[in-house]
Amino acid sequence: MKKKKKRVLVKRYGEKSTLYFRNWVYKPPRKTCADALNAAILANRCSYGDVSQVVHGEISLNFNPLRHKRRERRRLENEFKELIKQYP
Repeated sequence: MKKKKKRVLVKRYGEKSTLYFRNWVYKPPRKTCADALNAAILANRCSYGDVSQVVHGEISLNFNPLRHKRRERRRLENEFKELIKQYP
């Protein structure tokens, strides 16, 4: 039997990035993710997001393509990936 990889996937649809992870592998606290998202919104690193589906393995980040550059978007996505991977 093969072991499934422990990874976090990022899907991008226009201005929306969604991070998917296996909820039985990674269990990040919802409050920690919400605090990180609120800090990113207040620092104008993203427009808005959703952490209500963390228990199902999903975090959404939304960006304004006129204001947020691709490099900044990927940097924030990587920060959330590292945040998720801190809680195995």
